[in-house]
Amino acid sequence: MAIEKVNKESPKPKCDYCKGVKKRKYTLEMKWEMLEMIKSGTRTCEIMRRFNCPESTICSLKKNKEALTASVNVFSRFSSSNRIFSDTSQ
Repeated sequence: MAIEKVNKESPKPKCDYCKGVKKRKYTLEMKWEMLEMIKSGTRTCEIMRRFNCPESTICSLKKNKEALTASVNVFSRFSSSNRIFSDTSQ
């Protein structure tokens, strides 16, 4: 009777290719600047080089430009208001 050796190698994790790679987050100002460059006719590859971002990010910005514009408008309302809060602790 021959006993066969079964080769049981541990399976590689699914996300082995992206190990240690973090998702990059872009600030609202960076997104707004990218959108302005898109509107002015700058080529996608030039935006990719300047911000070191993938093409899919730029395509997502183009697709969601209305939502981005709305959020920038809301943000600018809060940042431009010069509210002075009085000190109420006496």
